[in-house]
Amino acid sequence: MSKKFKRNPLRKTPVPIRKIILVKKKHNKKKRQKASVKEEKKEEQKTATQDSTTPAPSKPTTENEKQPNTPTSENNTQ
Repeated sequence: MSKKFKRNPLRKTPVPIRKIILVKKKHNKKKRQKASVKEEKKEEQKTATQDSTTPAPSKPTTENEKQPNTPTSENNTQ
């Protein structure tokens, strides 16, 4: 018997071996964009990062608001 045939125990005759073919996934490729569109997206990302950095200074202001609340509570205890 040659290598192309495999003996199936359920059958008396040899059965040809089927080669396993790997199925390649088709990735969704992004369509090429114009340079102007890419620049606009970069600008949007830059503005988004700037917006995310602006809330950071606002956090200490909330802490400053909490500090005046503590003296008033001390005034209530006196």
